[in-house]
Amino acid sequence: MKVDPTTFRESVKKTAALVDNASPQETMDAFRKIVLSSGVQLLPPANMFYSERAGSLFVRAIAPEMEAIEQMVQQFNVAPPQINIQARFVEISGDFDADALAKDFGTRSVSNTPIGELITGNIDTNRSFITILADPQFRAIFHALETRDGVDVVSEQNVTTLSGRQAQVQTTDVQSIVKLNPQALVSPGVASSNAYVTEPLYYGPVLEIIPYVSDTGDKIQLTIIAKVSEFVGYDPPESGEAVPVFLDGQATTIKPPHPRTHVRTMQTAAVNLYDGQTVVLGRPKDEMITLDKEGKAISAPSSTKKNLLVFVTATLIDAAGNPIHNAGWPAITPQSH
Repeated sequence: MKVDPTTFRESVKKTAALVDNASPQETMDAFRKIVLSSGVQLLPPANMFYSERAGSLFVRAIAPEMEAIEQMVQQFNVAPPQINIQARFVEISGDFDADALAKDFGTRSVSNTPIGELITGNIDTNRSFITILADPQFRAIFHALETRDGVDVVSEQNVTTLSGRQAQVQTTDVQSIVKLNPQALVSPGVASSNAYVTEPLYYGPVLEIIPYVSDTGDKIQLTIIAKVSEFVGYDPPESGEAVPVFLDGQATTIKPPHPRTHVRTMQTAAVNLYDGQTVVLGRPKDEMITLDKEGKAISAPSSTKKNLLVFVTATLIDAAGNPIHNAGWPAITPQSH
């Protein structure tokens, strides 16, 4: 029986919880367990042998078992749908005139959400999920935003993944931040030259997403986590602040550094949309994070006046990377449907 090695391995992995770097023999052993658990006995001289290089599964069995195994191979040899995910992170200043945009746009609402509230994030909900836009709606709103002052498209990213497989896209930089060495807090401590340590901080927009394509092949369910981190700098030490430490074998005190990070996070689960449509996220959890003397994170609400919107577009594509459906299809959302 001919199989596609990549598709076959991924299907077995999904069913039998294989590790990512499973060998051909491990793939075969896992598939054998799946076959045996289905009721097929494979009593000697029945057997199976898998050649990943040739993309072939050799089976010796009685006719009923052969038929059952062939049906399983057909199921495991079907590649899951491919989805292209495009993420656009948009930052909007606090003095942005959303009402003017609404008037220029010629309508007061999109998917029952007033445009002013969509842009500013002033929506009476604790959820990050705001609305779903059909392709024409998204293009019109995003173009209008791009042409306005006070709007910054922070990042445009895309990734292609398979139905059911988690993916991540990010545009990050690295900043080395200084922290108090935790070993200095406990006797015998450290050398004075090692009182402080550095660690890398990755900051910028990051999107984690898991898409699931419906059995009908026209709707996509998305689980999304969007995060934007920014290193702000160091807070000045408080007057008289000192932390007891052990340096060069002696008890003493030093002033700890207080790096400050601005973190905005949005997440939503089980959002359903049609192929080619766009999920809009807003109202991020907005925090300033500092470190205590032991290096543990302490968070407090941020006073930033900037809003953050994330537009996530999911498009089903074929093996060549072309959209399966025509652009603009459909003009409705699953909710309105």
